[in-house]
Amino acid sequence: MLILTSFRRLGAADEVAAAAAKQGCFVTVLEMAERVIARCVPSMIGVRIASWHRAAGVLLRLGCAVRRVKPEAHCLRIVARVRQPRKHYKRFET
Repeated sequence: MLILTSFRRLGAADEVAAAAAKQGCFVTVLEMAERVIARCVPSMIGVRIASWHRAAGVLLRLGCAVRRVKPEAHCLRIVARVRQPRKHYKRFET
């Protein structure tokens, strides 16, 4: 299992997620924004990139802020908070 905490820019995180999913790893991305790479590209491109990752088996948790990471016996527990989408923001789903 692999958990990534953001897709803020094109590059490392999304490539790691895609490569790990291709190798059969269960991949989850916890993204604080309401869509992937929201700061870098227009929403329709972000929607396309999100659909590619979902098709590859990557689980995207949007609007999810990591609060803390706690080490436990044989794992790390990630505590996150899910934000409600803003009313004026149109959420695109694929």
